[in-house]
Formats: sequence, structure tokens, C-alpha cells
Amino acid sequence: MLGPSISIKGSLSGEEDLLIEGHVEGEVSFKRHAVTVGKRGRVDADLYCKSIYVEGEVHGNLYGEDLVVVRKSAHVKGNAVAPRVSLEDGSQFHGTIDMQPKPQAAPAPSPKLPRPATAKTENPAQKEISTDASIQKRV
Repeated sequence: MLGPSISIKGSLSGEEDLLIEGHVEGEVSFKRHAVTVGKRGRVDADLYCKSIYVEGEVHGNLYGEDLVVVRKSAHVKGNAVAPRVSLEDGSQFHGTIDMQPKPQAAPAPSPKLPRPATAKTENPAQKEISTDASIQKRV
């Protein structure tokens, strides 16, 4: 926890969750952890975190790996980028929201099955349909 009387200028990073009740100016980077800007907290910085919860004031961009939550007591001036973004009713948000899902590994290409040979039908009104799954159906 960063208490209300603490003020930091520069980069702030760590390997645990953080509650900010003081003032931070610079950059906040907790990429594998959650950061909460408490009701008395003020952040003049970009935040790069796994999860971001804002109850106080932020002037900067919010980059959440999983989510960004802007509570009703929050004042945010900046952009929010995360797969999930939540703005509570009554919150003040000035910026853009980009909700891109996390990129996932491309699936391995499936092997193509050979198309089955089609035979001529005796009735011209009947057509033969083939699929990649080697199923033939008369219509």
C-alpha cells in the first residue's frame, strides 16, 4: 500500500498487488498483478497492469492485461485498453476505450481430406453433393 502522505515521481513497478492512496507521477508497471487507485489516490501516469481498479483520480492511460474497472467515485482522463472494461454508473471518464481480446495462438491447420469421387446419376433431377467429410448425399 502507498499511503495518502506518500508522493512518488518516477517509475513504480513490483511483483505484488498494490493499493495507491497517495500521489504517483511517472509510470506504474505491475504487469502480472492488480493495482487499485484508492479514493484518495491520484495518479499522473500510464498504468500497465494485469488488472486495474480506479476509485480515485487518474490522468494517464490504463493498459489492463485482463480488465479495467472504473468505479463510480473515479475520475479518469485517459484511454483504457483491455479485453474487459467496466465503467460504473456515475464514474467520470474522458478518453477512448479499446476492448481487444487477448491474441491466442493460431490453431494448427487441419489436414485436408481428399474429395470423394462423384459418380454420374441416372436421374438428371438428382444431384450429388460431396463434402470434405467424405459424406455423399442425394438430393
